[in-house]
Amino acid sequence: MSIELHSHSIVTSNMGSGSDAHKNCLAIKTLLQDTYSLLSSAPACNHSHVSVSQQEIDFQSKICRLVYQYEKEPKFGKPMLWIGIYIAVASLFCVLAMAADLFHGFRNKKLWFPSKYFTLNTASIMVITVAMKLPVDLNDPMPCWMDLFAKLIHTGVVALTAPVSKQILENKYQAAHKLVSKDMHTRMSTVEELIQCVRRYSIMAGTSSPQFVVATTPLCSAAGIICIFSTIIYFYDVLTLINNKILGEHDYYKVFLQYDSDYKWSMVVILLIQTVGIVVGTIHSIFRCFAPLSFKLSLKWCKKHTKIFKVEKYWFHKLFEWKEIHLVLPIGSRTLKALVHNLNHFIIHVCTGFQMVIVVSCKTIALIPIGIVIIGVYCVHCWMLLKAMFFAMPMVSNRDIIHHLGPNDTEEDIENYVLRLENEMELGTRTLKSISKSVDTLIQKAKKKPPKNLLELVEQSTGFEGVLSFDSDEVQPLRSVKFTNSWSLPIVTLTCVARTLPNICTDTVDSLFNSVCEGLFYTFMVDESLNNDGEAKNIHIATRILWHEVEVTHKWLGNTLQRIDFREKSPREILKSYSDKAEEVIIKSDTDDSLENSQNKLIAANSMYRITQTIMRKYHGSEHISEEQLFALLSDMIGSIVVACLTNLPRVIAMKCHGSTIEEREASVRAAAKILGNTKKIIERLQARELPSLEPHQMACIDEWRAYLKQSIP
Repeated sequence: MSIELHSHSIVTSNMGSGSDAHKNCLAIKTLLQDTYSLLSSAPACNHSHVSVSQQEIDFQSKICRLVYQYEKEPKFGKPMLWIGIYIAVASLFCVLAMAADLFHGFRNKKLWFPSKYFTLNTASIMVITVAMKLPVDLNDPMPCWMDLFAKLIHTGVVALTAPVSKQILENKYQAAHKLVSKDMHTRMSTVEELIQCVRRYSIMAGTSSPQFVVATTPLCSAAGIICIFSTIIYFYDVLTLINNKILGEHDYYKVFLQYDSDYKWSMVVILLIQTVGIVVGTIHSIFRCFAPLSFKLSLKWCKKHTKIFKVEKYWFHKLFEWKEIHLVLPIGSRTLKALVHNLNHFIIHVCTGFQMVIVVSCKTIALIPIGIVIIGVYCVHCWMLLKAMFFAMPMVSNRDIIHHLGPNDTEEDIENYVLRLENEMELGTRTLKSISKSVDTLIQKAKKKPPKNLLELVEQSTGFEGVLSFDSDEVQPLRSVKFTNSWSLPIVTLTCVARTLPNICTDTVDSLFNSVCEGLFYTFMVDESLNNDGEAKNIHIATRILWHEVEVTHKWLGNTLQRIDFREKSPREILKSYSDKAEEVIIKSDTDDSLENSQNKLIAANSMYRITQTIMRKYHGSEHISEEQLFALLSDMIGSIVVACLTNLPRVIAMKCHGSTIEEREASVRAAAKILGNTKKIIERLQARELPSLEPHQMACIDEWRAYLKQSIP
């Protein structure tokens, strides 16, 4: 009875603190259990003064749990359910991204599973931080088995150091780029040459990708092995926990949904989602263990991977650079300078040793999958020998079954563009084919979705006269400053006029507008890639803003483009109306500097004024201009400008393959492959035409075209 009174006094005296009450209740429970064990072990003693039964211990335990739930849970447990839901959602996003990378790797036969969706950026780091909320709550008391179960998920975290190899691969990439591009900018490339170019750049981008390089190093193989062992330990603990906690219970609803957790039912959801994440991550790790198989299996390959104590120089490249740096410190004492110098060298030596230990350890661990591969290859080789011996089957070499990588590429040619950290390592044929085939597949898929309206416009256009005739030098500028021309701006301006002709068939107008929509996608690309500095950049920005207004709101600088509003006007009056409105904007911009977006409006108005004045001068001697004549003229000008601009597409495609950082080159090459597939028929049409004898940098500028056409067209 004294024990019961003592325990009661402890509980009632600490009701003010939920955490203290819980700790004291646990102390009471332990005291009662010890007392019961002591009495049970001494049956000969006189127990008349103390009477404690197992039922009383269980009763006291229930009181402890009730006090804990009463004191702590109402105060601190209410928001935990929502936090648990938040963790579950964040975990779901992570798992879905990992699963998407897994699917992407299998689909493209990139079994090193490059991280396309689950990449490290601000958003993903925030999501990972939320998903890791439970494993970092190591100091919080979580008495429920489900809470401890969820914490167990993230106990295996390994931090490894990656080599400094980016600069080595960048230098090799630039050398290969010169080899590819030596003939690309001297003339308009054929479709076959472009396909060959894109394929070569895809090999260069794929083999120099940091993700591929890291995946083929011992670091990744070792990390995969450690992850696999961590998963085995995790599932062993899971099975042990199931055996101890779940199999003994017949009420599974009570086991999974009625337990003492602040996170309530959300803990079950977190557990299930993150367990799936472990499975997905383990699949990643298993395949990445064998990523070195991307290289050709040979005796040289086996020797290289079994020399675990040979550490390549590039692992220490950055440390050696730091060692060569002389610290300039504002210290007068020679002794102190020498001390700082020696300390700096000592720290670098320690880091070098630490780096060497990591690399050697990783190479040692990576021997596990390498040993499995060697044994497997040996067994397959023995099996092939036995089959050849008993069934007289001819031995076939790998080179005999290699399919052509492309119409113009042999295996030897493609291998010239494989970038390697170590020159003696040759990329496997299967890996080489998968990289090349992925680009070919993109081109073929894009080929099935050509811009049909644009292709029709290109086929209808017969010459380049419209490039010269849309703007006349006889039109005097309203301002002293004259803007340069661009490819896209006159197309947008001419389309605005064509859209407002009221008596032209609606289908015809819509067809032209759709052609312009598809064409501007590529003309904007040409302007942005080849003419995007200084004044040309401002014109490009103004054109995009103007086209957005035309396409979305059907207005030109706030003026409607609805055909019904022009049904009372003749073609000459429509041209005059646009000319007057453009002149008004130009005059306002000169007198009112506060005009909103004055520079962009001035660029658009200047283009409209010059084009409408040029057309009116063309028909100055004619009393009547029919809408059909005007629409045909506008369509011909648009077609001529679009076709002339698209002659720069091969150069833009080649630039897209190359013009990006090392981390973004794979995506850039894929984008270039899609553009090539979409425009393949258009480029073929342009190759059949006679083009001006201009240098590539002149072909990119519409004013250079106009200067050439002035001399060649009488």
